[in-house]
Amino acid sequence: MTGSVQISIGGMHAALKGDLDRSNLQLPSFNVVGNVSSLNLADFLHDEKHNSDLTLNLKAQGTGLA
Repeated sequence: MTGSVQISIGGMHAALKGDLDRSNLQLPSFNVVGNVSSLNLADFLHDEKHNSDLTLNLKAQGTGLA
């Protein structure tokens, strides 16, 4: 199974892609890559003391879902 999502909220932009390989049901594997830019934590936490402009890159891969 493969999927992707792109979202923009205000100045924040995010893009994620991932896949889940369930060919081995006992030990499925996954892979996720993505990035987030211009993330302002104050917008999500509703608290201006967390005003920020963060850029993040994500890469996760592994096996198992628990």
